[in-house]
Amino acid sequence: MHDAGWEVRIALLTYGRYRKKMLARALGGSIPDGIQIYKFWTSPMSKSAIAIAWVRHMSYYVAMRLMRKPLPRNIITPLGNGMQHELKYDTYGRLLSEIEREIETNVVKTRVWFDTGRNPIIREWCAPGEEIMTMFQRYSDTEPQTMVAARTEWLTELDLPAGTVVFSDSPITYPVVAQLPEKLGKVFVLHLNHLKRGESALGILTPRMETGLEPFADHPDAVVCATPDQGEDLKERYGEHFPVVAIRPVVKKIETPSDAVRDRHKIVAVGRLVDVKRLDHVFRALPAVLNVIPDAHMDIWGSGSDQERLEGVLAELGLQDAVTFCGYTGNPEMVFRTAGCSVLTSRRESFGLAVTESLLQGCPVISYDVKYGPRTVIRDGVNGYIVPDNDVEALSKRIIDVLSNPELQDSMGVEGLKVAELVDRAHFTKAWLQLADDVRQKALARATK
Repeated sequence: MHDAGWEVRIALLTYGRYRKKMLARALGGSIPDGIQIYKFWTSPMSKSAIAIAWVRHMSYYVAMRLMRKPLPRNIITPLGNGMQHELKYDTYGRLLSEIEREIETNVVKTRVWFDTGRNPIIREWCAPGEEIMTMFQRYSDTEPQTMVAARTEWLTELDLPAGTVVFSDSPITYPVVAQLPEKLGKVFVLHLNHLKRGESALGILTPRMETGLEPFADHPDAVVCATPDQGEDLKERYGEHFPVVAIRPVVKKIETPSDAVRDRHKIVAVGRLVDVKRLDHVFRALPAVLNVIPDAHMDIWGSGSDQERLEGVLAELGLQDAVTFCGYTGNPEMVFRTAGCSVLTSRRESFGLAVTESLLQGCPVISYDVKYGPRTVIRDGVNGYIVPDNDVEALSKRIIDVLSNPELQDSMGVEGLKVAELVDRAHFTKAWLQLADDVRQKALARATK
């Protein structure tokens, strides 16, 4: 948008240790000169204290690297009541945040952010009876506040000019944007599936959508989602005039070595190890696969709270030798490039980034038919297979079909590469620029009334 002549401003409502390079990485690209950045939070540290803390931590960082010792990243401790405690560290091993979350739902109940001197910057928590965090207190606040009220007041005080288009990419900040002055354009961006469960368009909303989207559904000038199917379901829920726009995300194909060897009998899954991914369904499909393809093997890439339970399922089925937990990978492209097929058994998706990344590496995908992403990029029987949700027998059959047929595997791989046309940057840029201009015109029209 900056390249197209728009004046761009970034308002950071959540804490992060963002120097310009780090912020660029967090936002997925370089930040051109001239872009203004506003921060809702500040640190109590003086410049000298920051310098001292930097020297101390860099000495620790260098020492750990020289001794080849791992730096702390995420330390997760179960609390025994359906909750878990997490300590998150940044790249240099400095404490970033302390979290308590529900294991099954992955919902954060409390979070404390720390600056580089381990000073608490912000505490966020759920008010009594709430399912998501709505309260917070900055170190400079004398009393706790509601997130919505304080953030709305702060953004309003920036006195943005009429016709400014404000994008919110989180349900937590939808209420903030919804209550800004009418002279501003308002866009909600849905990165996730809005449904907690249910196959119909009117299924149960997630707690964040229930509190962030539901009460403010008539406020935005546009609501952006990733797939047409999700857009249609949102219109059925909120009415035909609900201003939803489907814009597919950009997924860049990362080139991998041309001499990389594909293991035709390897199955892979990439993603968080949480209950919603239902990887135990793949485990239950494996015995039938192994009966036909004895050397078939599955690699699981990712980490999460469900790993212990999944290991128990493997032991119960006697499949420990057929599945390997490989941990986190920063190179999913090579994982897909060297596999015979990948699988998706999630309860729900919004677009399915891993599905697209797999297809872009010529790796066919076998996926449950779930809302909303798989059908957007998988052409059943062409570049992969869509099987009925919860149908383990159909899942195993399609895995066998792909792994046991090199010609089919190769043809599906070639077809998968064509997905690049659906997720290219040109489509993405044109769609967003058109949306922004439309919303700007609406806001200007309101401002002149």
